[in-house]
Amino acid sequence: MKVSRRLAYPLALAFLCVLAVPVARADNAWRTPLRLSEPTEIPGKVLQPGAYVIKVVDTARIRSIVQFLNPDETEVIATVLAVPTRRVPAAEETEFTYFQRQEGAPQAMKSWIYPGENFGVEFVYPKAEAITLAEKTHETVYATPAPEPTIESEVVAVTPERKEIPYQPLPTLPKTGSDLPLIGLLAAASLAGAAGLKILGNRIG
Repeated sequence: MKVSRRLAYPLALAFLCVLAVPVARADNAWRTPLRLSEPTEIPGKVLQPGAYVIKVVDTARIRSIVQFLNPDETEVIATVLAVPTRRVPAAEETEFTYFQRQEGAPQAMKSWIYPGENFGVEFVYPKAEAITLAEKTHETVYATPAPEPTIESEVVAVTPERKEIPYQPLPTLPKTGSDLPLIGLLAAASLAGAAGLKILGNRIG
């Protein structure tokens, strides 16, 4: 069966698009396994010891929606709000930080730093929880008055003295993950498409 030259190039272009779409979609979320050995407080909930998956739903926002899921990602256990944070130097592995321990209370998760990067997210707590955390741990805690936080929700920093400071975004919006794997895969797809075009051209010619 011969393919006309008029059809060959559109077909090859469509093939490249099919290859590129899954790669782009894979970069829309950042996820990592999370194993807890003790009860851990997150915004609005206390997670029991066990295995979880934590995922940023949308990496292109100043405020991020983060989900905690069961290991096979079939159940959303909690959906919380977070804001970007930085770490210097970059973390070599996935890093979770916690607020100073409150006496008689579970550990409380503060931030999640992405592996191989110097940025991540810091969790935003409901205001009542944030005030208690700030007072007990003597640390500043991000808070929102929204009962069901969204990416448009107001965020403030609550100090141990109960002062509320408006959230100041980072000077530049970080991006989860490096573009290098995406660029590499797209380049490979392009080379494969070019090879396919050459083969089709030889057959047609």
